[in-house]
Amino acid sequence: MKKIISLLIIFIANFSFAQKKVAITFDDLPSQQMKFDDCVYITDNLLKILKDNNLPIIGFVNAGKTDIEYQQDKRIAQLKKWIAAGYDLGNHTYAHSDIGKVGLQAYEEDVIKGEPLVIKLMEEAGKKMKYYRHPFLYTGKTVEQKDSLDKFLKERGYTIAPVTLDNSDWMFNSCYYSAKAKDNKTLADSIVASYLEYMNLTFDFFENLSQEFLGRQVNHVLLVHSNMINADHFDKIINMLKSRGYEFISLDEALTDTAYTLPDAQMKWGRSWIHRWMKAKGLTLKSDPNEPKWIVELYTEIAKSGKKNEDY
Repeated sequence: MKKIISLLIIFIANFSFAQKKVAITFDDLPSQQMKFDDCVYITDNLLKILKDNNLPIIGFVNAGKTDIEYQQDKRIAQLKKWIAAGYDLGNHTYAHSDIGKVGLQAYEEDVIKGEPLVIKLMEEAGKKMKYYRHPFLYTGKTVEQKDSLDKFLKERGYTIAPVTLDNSDWMFNSCYYSAKAKDNKTLADSIVASYLEYMNLTFDFFENLSQEFLGRQVNHVLLVHSNMINADHFDKIINMLKSRGYEFISLDEALTDTAYTLPDAQMKWGRSWIHRWMKAKGLTLKSDPNEPKWIVELYTEIAKSGKKNEDY
């Protein structure tokens, strides 16, 4: 009997150790789609999915997306829905600036310009804004620029919101939104199927990368966007994560993982923090899973047609 009990204890301990955890974060609030009706639709649908699944969420705001003549109050009301649902908000700059293009000074000004709205909404809920998410996950064009930006953000009291499960949901959304706008259900369904397959491969890749680098699963942080494809289908992503054995945790809890104290190297554009930790140790980096060729071609065609990414 003692042997059986010992084996059970070992089994429970191993199961607990192997439990995968993920914090889900949404960027570009109130939504990537700029048409007001789309913004309302995306907000309401996403919040229903999240509340139905009782998930701890944080959203990152581009305050400039609310700064549209005669619509400010109505657009800010969409952010208030996230607060009312119990979710925290963080700063994602005012205008989603590209630090590599605008330079450090203009970028820092954009960070500051994005603060008042988010601070106000959080304070009204009796909370304090603490998190910052880099647009494009671009932390600096050079090591010196990254170091200066890190210092600036720390002095303003921010905690950086890193990402381990990076992906191109924005590209699939551009294709999906275009197909849906044209009432092409067959194409839209194909895009969704491709998106889900791609996300499954992405989770495979970063789980394996975490295991290889850390010898375990980090408390993962997933970046997705407040957009149409997720408003319509994020319940499927949640079910996928559940089937992969994930427990859903807050960003606060995720960052208690000691991995987030590791040095993160300067990198251009979006790469997982696992890559950044590896680069800081001088390790060879691997390529993320590619988007399907036909999705890339469709996205490129839409971009060439003159439609902005946030619109299509």
